[in-house]
Parts: sequence; structure tokens; C-alpha cells
Amino acid sequence: MNSCLMVREIPAVADVERPGGSGRAEKSFLLTIVNLGFDPSTTSLFRQAYGLTPAEASVAVHLANGMQLPEIAAERDSTIATLRSQIKSIKKKTNARDVPAIVRLLCGFSACMLTSSQLARTSGTVAEEARAPRSPAEMILSDGRKMSYLEQGSPDGIPVIMLHNMPNGVELPQNAMAAANRMNLRIIAPYRPGCGDSDNLKNIDAEQLLDHVAADIQELLDQLDISKAVIAGQTVGAIFALRFARLYPRSVSSLFAISRAPIWREEWAAQMPKRQRFILGLARHMPQLLPLIMRATVAFIDKGHAKTLIHSLCQNSAADMQALKNAEILELMARGCEEGLKQGVEAFCQDCLLAIIDFSEEAKLLETPFHILHGDLDQIVHISQSECFVANVPGTTLEIVEGAGQLLIYSHWDSVFRAIKKATRTATNSGLSPILGMTEFAGQAMGCYRWSTSYAKISDLCDNFGDARGMFQ
Repeated sequence: MNSCLMVREIPAVADVERPGGSGRAEKSFLLTIVNLGFDPSTTSLFRQAYGLTPAEASVAVHLANGMQLPEIAAERDSTIATLRSQIKSIKKKTNARDVPAIVRLLCGFSACMLTSSQLARTSGTVAEEARAPRSPAEMILSDGRKMSYLEQGSPDGIPVIMLHNMPNGVELPQNAMAAANRMNLRIIAPYRPGCGDSDNLKNIDAEQLLDHVAADIQELLDQLDISKAVIAGQTVGAIFALRFARLYPRSVSSLFAISRAPIWREEWAAQMPKRQRFILGLARHMPQLLPLIMRATVAFIDKGHAKTLIHSLCQNSAADMQALKNAEILELMARGCEEGLKQGVEAFCQDCLLAIIDFSEEAKLLETPFHILHGDLDQIVHISQSECFVANVPGTTLEIVEGAGQLLIYSHWDSVFRAIKKATRTATNSGLSPILGMTEFAGQAMGCYRWSTSYAKISDLCDNFGDARGMFQ
């Protein structure tokens, strides 16, 4: 346990009343041992207060725990030179003169947090915020672009790269963040180029975009001093997770697809609600019109109708409409749309084009197979699509989440976290990439068809164009 000895001088009192006393005033001191906790919440707040990176904050905690540089290097699988560089950066950011000053600063900060948490017990405000740390951050990539990301959960926990859907944000519900903190999960959610505050990439095709995003994620891991991480993609985010896992297999401890596998068949468009079907139809047959429609969407959001848009996109899914009755989930979804589209529609249009590409052949090249979590009540992306992926890509496993729809990550985040923890334990015990003991599908899955080369008639698509006017009502 971390502790410090606090010494306070007690005002001197002459001992004239004591038999045989000298009459001189003698100094007295009160010694108090205070147990300090450098727990994840305190570390996260310390890091935010001084603008430290997660690696720097971790080094500061190790120093405060009395560890020497060789011990810290062994604990962090780092070098002495790297540690000296990080300590130099810590001193600059905190205005600390030397290592003892860093230790005093962190111990004092922890003591203040301990006092604050005790005073806040009646209201619970500080305590709740400490249970669910949320740290926005950004970094400059090697090509000069800025990438923004959000850290949630335990700052020193198992790293999980969470890749967002289109155009949803990266923020999780408060209860989910608190649970991630308790379960020792460090959720790192980067915004892809053109989303949030991450600089966009201009004049590149889909393949180049996937490769660039994979390289960006690897740079982020290097910056955060993370050698391996769980990679999880929400819906379209699973495509980016796949490409990263193929290009940087040694950086992947396990691989998850949430609510959608990276696979597509032309016939599946007929299964989708009309709004999603219309957008993907444009992407497939008239992509030049997609930016026009999406700019109308942004204008609709800018008028304060983001929540109306979310409801309209989920109205055909009873499970998702039920999830949106939770005011926090609706607020997160709406804020995510605003963040995801605030730079314009280019990134969203690129995601739409990726959504209608089949990546199952590329998935067969993965060293770490996918683990898919899909809601059994998903009426937006039918579960048969994930079943088809399992049947076509050996090693893939599927967990069916009962009662969940497309918004699984918001409504059933506990299932996602449990699956990640299970995968992590399996990998630790076996030394291999984990395979979850979930339902396996053999043979040809329902709803799986050969790719059709037939094109929908342009006249049919134009007949549906009228849907655009009532799309957001």
C-alpha cells in the first residue's frame, strides 16, 4: 500500500506544571501515516491536470511507489533511455525540478483527491466522476495530421482500441465507463480521418484510406507505449479493424466485430429498412449523388434535429427504439452524429462505399480470427450476415446477444466487456490468440448467397428518390 508520513509541529507549551519541570517550552510533533491510493481514477485526473501522456503518468506512479529506473523498465518492458526521456517530459509539464519533486507533487495530489472524495460522499458527484474517467486527447501523426481520440475506463487497464461506426461518436454511457474502470479495461477510441477533430485525408481511394487508418492506429499505440491491444470495430468500424489486424498482426491480442461482420452481398440490401437501403443504394449505383443527400442530412442536424434523425434511422428496430428511451444513449448518439459530421460529409460517404464491399476473402488471411457479437433482435443488419461470415471465414466465432439490436454497444455494453475479458483471460492462459467458446455455424449459413453481378435498374432507384424528402420525418 502507498503511504506517506505527515509531520505537523504542535505549539510548544512550557512544562512548569510538571513536577521537576525545567520550565522550558519543548517542541512536540504529531506524526500521521496517510495511506495514498494511486488508483486508476486518481492517475487519470493527475494526467489530465498536467497534460501527461498515459505512459508518462504510469512512470510518475511507479516513481511515487519508490521503484528505481531498472525496476520500472522491467515492469513496463521499456528502456532506461526511454524512461529518462519520459521523466524529462514530466518535469517540463509539471514544473518539477527533479524526481523527488515529481513524487511530492503526485503524493500531494493523491492526498487532495482522498480528502475531496471523502467530502463528496454525501453528493456522490466527485466519486462518480472518479469511477468513470473520460480523457479527450489528440496527437500529431508522422505526416503532420492531427488525430483526436477519447480514453475511457481504467488508464492502466487492458488496452482496447474501439473503432466507431458511421457517423456515431466514440463516447460510451457513464455506467459503461465506470464498469470498464472496475473491469480494468482501457477503452481508447480514436476518431478516423475527417471525423471529430481528426484531420481528413484528401484524394484517396477506399484501399488507401484503410491502409492509412491502420497506420494511424499503429502510431497511436506506439505513442501510448502499447505493444498489443484488443481491436474492436463497431459495424463499419469492423472493416478498419480487419485491415489493421492484417497489416499489424503482432499488435493484436484479439479481434472483435460488433453488430456487423465485414462482409456484403448485393441481395442483403432488400433486408434493410428503407432509409439504410436508400443510402446504400445510392452508394452502389449513383455515388455522385451521395454527398448531396448527406449535405441535406448535415443541414438537418445543424438545425438541432440530431435526435430526430437517430429516431428515424432506428424506427424499424423495436430493440433499438427501446434502447433510445434511455435519455443518455439518445444524447450520446446525437452528439456522436454532430461530432462525426462536423467537418462535412466526405468521411461518411467513404464509409458508405466501404459498407458495400465484401472483405471476407481478406479476413481469411488474418492471423487472429474475428469474434463477432450480434444482437438477435437486430432489424437493421440481419444476424444472417454474421452467420454467413462465420460459414465463409474459418476460425471466426459468433456470440448472439439476446435482446440486443444494432445499438448493442450502447444498450448491451456489458456483453461486449465480458467477451473482451474472456478473450483476454484465454489469451493469457494459452499464450495464443483467444477463441471464445461460442456457437459455431457449419455449412452454408442462412441468407448467404453468391455475389450477384446484376444491377438494380436506375429507374427503380429513381423511384425511391422520393424517400429522401421524407427521410428525416
